[in-house]
Amino acid sequence: MGSNMKSFYEHLTEASGQGGYDYEDKVNGHLKKHRLQDKNQKSAGASKDAPDGTIHASGKHHSLEIKKDSNAFMGQIGMHHDGKGWTVKAKSKRDYPITAKHVEKNMVPYMNKKIGKPSGDYHKDLKAHGNLYKPISGTDAIRDHYGKDRKTPYIQIGKSGLHHTDKDHGKIGTKALNGDTKYRMRVKYHGKNKAGKVNYSHTVLFNLINHKPSHIDLEHHAADIAKKHAMK
Repeated sequence: MGSNMKSFYEHLTEASGQGGYDYEDKVNGHLKKHRLQDKNQKSAGASKDAPDGTIHASGKHHSLEIKKDSNAFMGQIGMHHDGKGWTVKAKSKRDYPITAKHVEKNMVPYMNKKIGKPSGDYHKDLKAHGNLYKPISGTDAIRDHYGKDRKTPYIQIGKSGLHHTDKDHGKIGTKALNGDTKYRMRVKYHGKNKAGKVNYSHTVLFNLINHKPSHIDLEHHAADIAKKHAMK
């Protein structure tokens, strides 16, 4: 891959990330306007631990995940090859134990069947490992990743609206995140070291497929939700 091509990919990644942050700000702006979020709250931006926003409902603030659209990746978890086979990284398993169980059940056996251990060469592994997909019926892995491991019960998706992950804690009237899950092996670029060698990692991420929009959308219905749930 030439330097121009690498710059092109980096540009796409940055543009996509910025679009996601802009959408977070837009949604949080609607929530603040209608007193469904504290006016001084900041969005998470690039932080992987903080929620993208919160929504006030039934007297409490609930963590909210915000996605630009249904094509955005819906969580990821680090992978490791121990010389014998693929496993979930120990730290990822500690951080996201329930997500790890889904990956161990649905993706690890498939990875061990289809691909071998990393070569140490980013471009070689990107070609050999980076296009491994497996669709799984339902959204259990995504819902558990946010609802149980990250304690985030709501997810707002651009052009698709508001859904709940584990359950509708705030009694807003949402339905569970619907559709199916496509597991994807990702060979993730982390830049180069001083010697010019590419640093990279293997992760499994989730994509949402066969998904239908919700009847509630924070871009259009925040004022209606506020009639019952706005902060006093």
